[in-house]
Amino acid sequence: MTINSYSDKFLQPLLIGLTFFLPLSVFFTNLIALLILLIWIASGKFRLKIKEIYFSKIAKASIYLFCVYLVGLIWSSDLFWGLEMTRKMLEFLILLPILITITRHQNISQYINAFLYGTIILLILSYGVWFEILPTFKYATIENPTPLMSHISHTPIIAFASYLVGYKLLFFEDINKRRLLFICLLIFFISLTSNVFITAGRAGQLAYYLLFGLLIFQRFGITLKGLLLIIFSLTLVFFISYNYSETYKKRINEISFDLSEMDNDRFNTSIGQRITFIHNSLILIKENPFIGVGTGDFPTAYELINKKYTPSVEITTNPHNMYLMVTTQFGILGLLIFLNLFYVAYKISIRQNTFIRNHGIALLLFFLFINLFESYLLGHFTTFLFVLFSSIFFKEYETN
Repeated sequence: MTINSYSDKFLQPLLIGLTFFLPLSVFFTNLIALLILLIWIASGKFRLKIKEIYFSKIAKASIYLFCVYLVGLIWSSDLFWGLEMTRKMLEFLILLPILITITRHQNISQYINAFLYGTIILLILSYGVWFEILPTFKYATIENPTPLMSHISHTPIIAFASYLVGYKLLFFEDINKRRLLFICLLIFFISLTSNVFITAGRAGQLAYYLLFGLLIFQRFGITLKGLLLIIFSLTLVFFISYNYSETYKKRINEISFDLSEMDNDRFNTSIGQRITFIHNSLILIKENPFIGVGTGDFPTAYELINKKYTPSVEITTNPHNMYLMVTTQFGILGLLIFLNLFYVAYKISIRQNTFIRNHGIALLLFFLFINLFESYLLGHFTTFLFVLFSSIFFKEYETN
């Protein structure tokens, strides 16, 4: 253990508090992260801490990723935007490596439960707005009740929480002895599922389907029974959601409308814009294949491409795809370093015990998938989600 037991008495409650506030507050997650950093520094023993970070494959992969953003400033003409992009990646330089030295194997259930307790509060606020018990506030509307963050982050976080609760249900032991707890978890899972589909985050909704299918495979294996259960369950979820959630029905129908509008050469729809972003980003990559345009030059470079090829479509500072974002900035070399983070995490996962391995694989697939639809490692809530749970599931525990 690199942290002395006295400091750990402060750090573990703070870490549990960090997981609790993760789905609730930018201010408190940043404040607690700062307190963790200060106590980590004040507790000394830097030689042991640096040694643990050095031998942590996920910590090094995280630092390498940050270094790509730092080095990419060299060939960036827009230094201001480049520094802003680099700032967004500071969690990979500082927070993840530090948390690797703090997370404890025996406290994993406490970390997960704290996150789920925070999610309960988020659900209460969301349903409060949806049922018109609470007034609309911040990001929340009655049609899209995401009170504390935009639906881009809200729905994926709820979807990941549904996996954590679903895992507890499918691997529940002694139902007869703890029937009340099982019923509470079931109600919690249904509430999470419902919330995914009354909000407007399509990436989170698709991720829910992915994680639900993964849950079944993890419980029943790759069997005909498992496959049939997945098909039946997800079909039922889709049928109920489409027929009883106006928000979900509207979002599904928008896909059909957007695709039909593309046939008329209209690309200023949600789907049309995203296809344009992909198209123009691929042109950028073709022109700068190896090292990209630099950390800060995507907005400027994209504007020029957009003006040339698709002047009628709005410009963007983000192609809404993390892989395209990284590749346009840093080229193929940058993309390989980015993917290395996930490869290292996978290699660690398969050597863990069943519980940690299953959760680690779920976290990996979840982020590999949602990053197709948005740059989720540049947003506060989802970045903290990845960094925090990576330090929990991808730490190479000595007890394993």
